[in-house]
Amino acid sequence: MGTSVTALDDAQLVERFARHGDNAAFEAFVRHYLPALRRFIAARLPPDVDAAEVEQDVLVRLHAGLGRFRFGADPTTYLYRICWNAAADALRARKRERGRARRMAALKADGDPRNGDDPAIQLERSSEGARVLAALRSLGEPDASLVYLRDSEGVGVAELARTFGLPEGTVKSRLSRARGRLRAALEPDTTGGRHDP
Repeated sequence: MGTSVTALDDAQLVERFARHGDNAAFEAFVRHYLPALRRFIAARLPPDVDAAEVEQDVLVRLHAGLGRFRFGADPTTYLYRICWNAAADALRARKRERGRARRMAALKADGDPRNGDDPAIQLERSSEGARVLAALRSLGEPDASLVYLRDSEGVGVAELARTFGLPEGTVKSRLSRARGRLRAALEPDTTGGRHDP
């Protein structure tokens, strides 16, 4: 327990937290992956879902669940799976409450209360970024998440297969088809316009 957390790798940080309750190790692990986690959440959710709430849900689930972590597995696989599940739960809740949200919209103040450094807000400030994000979301799940994690975060095919519970061959074929659909959605059409994503 005398080793500084800065000298530990991911698996050691997770083990130190899970087995010894070392919150400094948990914080170091989270701090390392928080930017990637935020980018994944921003890519996974439409702008009217509170990404900060989903992020907090991920951190709570991660803190509670790491005690059951199977050592030998890659901790980032576990992290991305929790992130994907939390985002899916948020989307389901959004769908259930969509009618209520429409009725309440008139009572809400104008403007977006989220911080200017929110990754979803930054991405959507760029019209090209917003167009790409809309096209990515149009792929549906899990294809949108597979493409995002592979192409934007560099997550390997084997890790994606473990995260999503799919055979590696299935991940590869889904990636190939989803990338083709994404390209088609972003290509100019014959009239010089753009396809709707």
